[in-house]
This record gives sequence, structure tokens and C-alpha cells, in this order.
Amino acid sequence: MKNIYKLFLGVLFIIPFLFSCEKDKNLISSEDSVYVFINDVMHYWYLWYDEVPEVDIFSYNKPSELLNALKYKPRDKWSYIDYAETINSYFEEGEYFGFGFYFRFDEMDNLRVILVYEDSEAYRQGIRKGDIITNIDDISPVYFHDFESFFDDSPKTLKFTVFSNDAYRDITLSKTTVQQNSVLYSDTHSINGTNNVGYLVYDSFLGYSKSELEETINFFKASNIDDIIIDLRYNGGGYVNIAKEFAEMIIPHEKVGEICFSTVHNDLINSEYDSTEYFSDHPLNLDLDRVFFITSNFSASASELLINCLKPHMEVITVGSATYGKPVGMYGFQFHEWMMLPVTVKTVNADGYGDYYQGLPVDATTGEGLDKPWGDTFDPALRTILLFIKNGSFSTVSMETPKSSSWNEKLSFPQIRDVMIFGKKP
Repeated sequence: MKNIYKLFLGVLFIIPFLFSCEKDKNLISSEDSVYVFINDVMHYWYLWYDEVPEVDIFSYNKPSELLNALKYKPRDKWSYIDYAETINSYFEEGEYFGFGFYFRFDEMDNLRVILVYEDSEAYRQGIRKGDIITNIDDISPVYFHDFESFFDDSPKTLKFTVFSNDAYRDITLSKTTVQQNSVLYSDTHSINGTNNVGYLVYDSFLGYSKSELEETINFFKASNIDDIIIDLRYNGGGYVNIAKEFAEMIIPHEKVGEICFSTVHNDLINSEYDSTEYFSDHPLNLDLDRVFFITSNFSASASELLINCLKPHMEVITVGSATYGKPVGMYGFQFHEWMMLPVTVKTVNADGYGDYYQGLPVDATTGEGLDKPWGDTFDPALRTILLFIKNGSFSTVSMETPKSSSWNEKLSFPQIRDVMIFGKKP
């Protein structure tokens, strides 16, 4: 069985590409050759290779511009290319260049902090989930600010006016290299004095996250939890092998050896690369009969794979709002200093289901709890699940319809967060 979910380290895949364009290959410069590489990958490995338009590949100024021109726009919002060093440091080391926190507008147009990494100066200065950013560089209302400079990778220093604990304060922060933590919060709750519930807020399935995840699950196992709540509301995905391993920590032990998921490729390569992956016996297996997930439209890729692959094997209950809708993943192709991640593979669960381009629905719709810190039992999603565990149904819970501000369109969260990565062994 082909193992296609290994982590990619260093050179994942260097394809012996063909110079299929009209330009004489003897006249192709080393600078131009990356454009030939992109074109050949898209015409062979790309999931929608038969929808790739014919373009003059040498008429683009940047590799990213060519890749964007070759995408199958009705479906593909995810394929991208960047420097290999940037991608590897993010996926493997959890490092990114920024302010160390993200935000989102609530229904009252307050700019709320939704997560902050512990290694950041923002965290050290006391910024926490639920805080309100009232001004950026003295610009108010804050939605008049140009947010592009917040999210891009250019150096920047900004002054933030933060409202928390009924007080305003100014904090000046500069972008730095931030080490992300993947477990944003974990704790246990006792329900009715007998049911022990583990609660985990998980930010990504990237390489650096594995040890944190294992440490948390080990704590839950030692605590003899009866139920688990996995909060993926801002988890954009990551490595498929970590999602698979997480599933193996949750499933009933009797499900070991059954189908976790299968992969589907385009018709040029499917006979060689389609495969089925099975649950392995994991030493941290919690042997649970059901699992609760908290999701939002930021829950993407490997997050959705985890939910989808568990559904045929145990009771899966989701609360919050529908997920993002990305049932496809990428292989990494390295060419000199460039790393290209085109959509190359689709996943389906043991029931053959994988067409959730509109997202996975929830069993109970709740608000996002933007004003609540992690673990607050009045967070609408967490509270809904805890009451369900206590009462056995959602009937006694007052549901809140999620709301969002139109100003959220100004916030372009980094696409690099929305990934499902398959490594590849030739």
C-alpha cells in the first residue's frame, strides 16, 4: 500500500518535467524554468488538469501569477507557490512573521481578538481572546484601517488600543518571527459528578503540533475522560498524517483496522496513486463511543477530514456553524528555491463520502462566542455541548444564530492556514 501521507521534509517531490511549450528549451533561462515546471505539474498532477487553460507561460512576472492563471477557478481557491524556506518553517517549525494574534469583527463591528500565540509579544503584553481592538495607529473607527499591512510579511510596527477588563490601554507591537502553539487551551469538566469531559482547542495539524497534541491526549487519558470536545473553530488544517493519528486516538478500539479514508486522483495517475488508509492501533487511544466538535467557516481541510473520517465509525456531534468546505489536498513539489502546492487529491471516508465543498453541516447552530475567552462555560458552543452531555439532547438549549459583520470581508486571513498536506513517496 502506498504511503502518501508522510510529512514532507526537504525535497518532497522533484518532477522530471517536460519542456512541452513552444519556446526552444535551449533558450530557456534558469529564471524561466520555474514557469515550465509549474505548467507541467498543472497539466499532469493537478486534480482538474483537464480544465487548465492554455496560456503563454512566459508572459507572467511572478510564479504565483502563472499558477493563478492556470487554476480551475470554479473549484480551486487553494493552490499556491512560495519560497520553500518560508513554507517549511511554517509547516514544520510553526514559525511565521507577524504580530502573533488574529482578529475578527463581531456583529456590533467590534474588532475582537480570536486567538493569540503564547510566544508572541502580544501575549506577553496581555492581549487575549475576546479583547477589543478599538484603534490601530489612532485610526478610529478601526475598520478604516488598511489591514493588508497587518497580514502581509513586510516589517511593520503598529500601535493598538486594546479594551479589556473595562479599561483601555495602548500597546505598540512590531512584527517578529513567532513560534505558534497549536493547543490554545485544554481542560476537563465534570458533568453530573460522574461524566468527565476533556475540552481541547486545537489550532492546526502542522508538524510542530504533534507533541502538544500527544501531551494533551495523554493528560485526558490519565484523567479517564468519558467524552471529548475538540474545538476546531479556527483550525485551517495541515498534515493528513496528523489528522489520521488524531482520529486513531479517539476511535473505539474495535475500529482499529477499518477504513479511515481513501484518496482519489485524476485519471492520468489514479491507477498508480489512489489508495486506502486504515486505522492503526495507537498507544494513546481513548476508546470513546462519541466525539463532539466545535466548528466554524474557518474549520478547513484536515479539520474536515478528521470529522468526515470518524463519522462512519462513531457518534459525531458538531456544534457551531458549518465548516469551510475543502475536501481536497495537496502534494508539495519543490523546484530549486520554490515550493508549489497544487490541489492534487480528494479524500472520501469509509462510506465513500467526500463532496463537502459547501462545508460540513452542524447538529446545533450557535454563535461564535467572539467575546468569550477560551474555556468560558458561557461560550455558546461549549455551553451547548456541556448542556447536551448533561441533559441528553439539544431540546433544552436556547440556540443563538451566528452573526458576523460585513467588515470581515476586509480581513484576508493567510491562505497558508487553509491546507491539507499529503507528503509523497515515489
